[in-house]
Amino acid sequence: MISKEWFKSHVETICIIILICVVDLLIISTNLFDCLLSDELEFLHMGLERPFWFLYSGFNNKYYRPIPLLLLQSLYYVFGLNPLPYHLVSLALLISNHVLIYLIARMVSKSRLTPFLSVMGGILCASFYYEVIFWISTYFDLIFTAFCLAATYFFLKSRIKKERPALNFYLAVIFTTVGFLAKESALFMAVAFAIYEIARYDFRDTSKVFSNFKLLIKKNLCYLAFIPLLALFLLNRFVINPRLSSTLTMFTDPITLGFIGIGLIMAYICYEIFQRRLQDPIKQFFIISTAVFAFQYIFHTNSRILFLPLLFLPIVILLFFDRFDYSLFAWLKKVKHIRIRRVYLSVILISGLITGSTVFMLCHKTAYNQMSRTTLNMLDYLDEIPDIETKEIYLINLPDYTTFYWGVLDLYFEHGMFLYFGKTCNITQYFVYGNNTPAFDMWHRDFKKVMGLYFRAEDLSIPAFDNLTNTTLNPNNQVYVYEPLTMSLRNVTNIPYYSW
Repeated sequence: MISKEWFKSHVETICIIILICVVDLLIISTNLFDCLLSDELEFLHMGLERPFWFLYSGFNNKYYRPIPLLLLQSLYYVFGLNPLPYHLVSLALLISNHVLIYLIARMVSKSRLTPFLSVMGGILCASFYYEVIFWISTYFDLIFTAFCLAATYFFLKSRIKKERPALNFYLAVIFTTVGFLAKESALFMAVAFAIYEIARYDFRDTSKVFSNFKLLIKKNLCYLAFIPLLALFLLNRFVINPRLSSTLTMFTDPITLGFIGIGLIMAYICYEIFQRRLQDPIKQFFIISTAVFAFQYIFHTNSRILFLPLLFLPIVILLFFDRFDYSLFAWLKKVKHIRIRRVYLSVILISGLITGSTVFMLCHKTAYNQMSRTTLNMLDYLDEIPDIETKEIYLINLPDYTTFYWGVLDLYFEHGMFLYFGKTCNITQYFVYGNNTPAFDMWHRDFKKVMGLYFRAEDLSIPAFDNLTNTTLNPNNQVYVYEPLTMSLRNVTNIPYYSW
């Protein structure tokens, strides 16, 4: 039974957690029934062909992430293609991330306002990577972030709060290592821990370099517990997804070496600042962690690398104002009754959080609703095509802007047709570029080169299209053009381009 004293001492935390749950539910509420699309269709299809393939192999020739894929496959076995359970899992993971941010900020902050503002800032900053919330395939990021935040929590308890240092440190190691099985970026959590330990020692005095280095090693032998994490990294890099040549190429590339050099220079500058000016270990840790994870963005600009550092960023900023009397709320001091004052402050903060979340929703939720409707409409349309399994299906001019195109690839519709209707189809997509202005065509081709990973449709000239759609020449061809207004397809088989 929960005692009345315990409840009174934790009532503020309980209220904040309830508020986090409500706001996160508001954020994701209109997307709870968006269908499965894009990568998750591919993962589930692979699971039907090779059950639990992700336990012994990677995907895209570089990723080994068994924990999120095991969760996705388990949900499919229990709930099929009903999207609600998948989105509820995303909601639970999102709530866990925000609760952990609150608990971390409360542990390191002297202000009672800073933890709440950290959560609010984290929710708003996350809008840069809104797909982490709405896209089911990003279980990778939500699970990895949750494990890294848990590792951070226990590391801070071990190293800064000095509470059961050995137990909490090994818990941080466990969460970091398991987080690696959700996303490889968890390796950088261990790097951040190690850099923090090094920054605690002054190596500027050359007469004490050896003694300080010896002391550093002696006091941190516990880092040998990260050997399993290193083994997982090597196993993934050279056995599960062998990439010896690409690894060597990456670390001998002049641009990569240049960025690493810049990173080392910035690290040295930060080290000097830490030793001369900023000796607060809490601020040091969050600056190091944020910088280490953000540094990866240089090498993976198309990834969601910045999601975790954007959650850390509000804490970093607010820690510098931890003792600051927030003048914005100074008028509350005129309110004599303490309970009324707290009510006013709570109303202001809650209103700000809900308002910010509303802006967040309006800016980014629509794209995923449209993606869901587009996917379902097109799959239903394709299912109505007679003898589709014996036809060559061509899709023309699918949406090709950044928030959509990765989700409407021919490959994903092949997977979707098999999962939803049990049909094996051969679907190819093209982009007919001849009806646009030369400037648009040039922009389209150049943009495809820059974003080549996402824009996979081949360009097709108008004469080539007219040949493709002519069933006299190609009796098995069926050609369909995407209609933006209906978010579905229109049959243009045997219709020349200029007769559309």
